[in-house]
Amino acid sequence: MTKKRTKQPISDAEAADFYEGHRDDDTWADEGERRPTSPLDTIISVRLAADEAALFRQVAQRRGVTLSALIRAAALAEAGRPMPALDTDELASNLEALVRKIRTAR
Repeated sequence: MTKKRTKQPISDAEAADFYEGHRDDDTWADEGERRPTSPLDTIISVRLAADEAALFRQVAQRRGVTLSALIRAAALAEAGRPMPALDTDELASNLEALVRKIRTAR
C-alpha cells in the first residue's frame, strides 16, 4: 500500500523562489507557443487590499492599459522617470497596416 502524498501549503517566499528559479522554463507556455522577448524581465510582487486592487483594475481598464502598465507608470512617475509618451500617429499607422493585411488575407 502506497502512502498518499498530501500537498503542503508553501509560503509566499517559497513560491517566489520557485517561480523565479523556473521563470525561463517553457513549462508554463502552451504547446507550440513561444514566449515573446521583452525588456520587462523582472517581476515584483506587491500586496494590496482587495479594494485597492479593484480600484487599480478599474483605472487600468478605463485607460485601456494593463494593470502592470498602470502600476509601472505610476511608480516611474513617482521616481521622477515618467514613461515615454505614446506616439499615437505611429500607433494608428501600424494599426491601419494590420487592418490592410487582414483584409487582403481574406
